[in-house]
Amino acid sequence: MDRQDNQQKKDGSLVEVQSNIFPIKNAAGKVVNYVAILEDLSLRAVLEEQLRQAQRMETVGRLAGGGQRAGGRTTTAWSGTRWPGPLSKWARR
Repeated sequence: MDRQDNQQKKDGSLVEVQSNIFPIKNAAGKVVNYVAILEDLSLRAVLEEQLRQAQRMETVGRLAGGGQRAGGRTTTAWSGTRWPGPLSKWARR
């Protein structure tokens, strides 16, 4: 049996666990006991969230970086040029 559940720790806090329960049988095949294995899933949840965050950042980097995989060509976005003075001064030349 495999299931996920919340368990209460000794300090009273709740932790998400995955439980696996296995029967122990004697030589005649009769169930005489059970073994339960509880796995703390809290670290896994933190690592999965970090992985999702890293994947989002990679996606943003790819979008901002342009066509990095397009045959080695890169795309640059130009946001405009700021002139050091009035435009009319440059236009008269």
